[in-house]
Amino acid sequence: MGTDENAVQRDLIRHAQEMFNVLAIRINSGRVKVRGGWMTLAPIGTPDLLFVLFGGRCCWLECKTPAGKLSTDQARMHAELRRRGHVVIVASSRAEFLAGLATYESVQTGGYDD
Repeated sequence: MGTDENAVQRDLIRHAQEMFNVLAIRINSGRVKVRGGWMTLAPIGTPDLLFVLFGGRCCWLECKTPAGKLSTDQARMHAELRRRGHVVIVASSRAEFLAGLATYESVQTGGYDD
């Protein structure tokens, strides 16, 4: 696996799809220049991915390189999502991703029906 954030993201998506059959939704945040002005995307600090699981469950995933650090905006958004009862995992490897999932009881306690 490469060490850039996109390579980490691709690997974790593939791994989550294989293990949990997740629907992975890529989230872009901030603003981008478009013809005629700017387009606002998701709020700054929104995690990279939303994993939709079976049974109405979901979790957010922030992908980082091994040396990567959360920005202030990311830390603020993650705290707000957690305050609202969401699961937010920050991972740079499969092991970190699985450790984050281990704290999510609904993933620990059972399989999912297709």
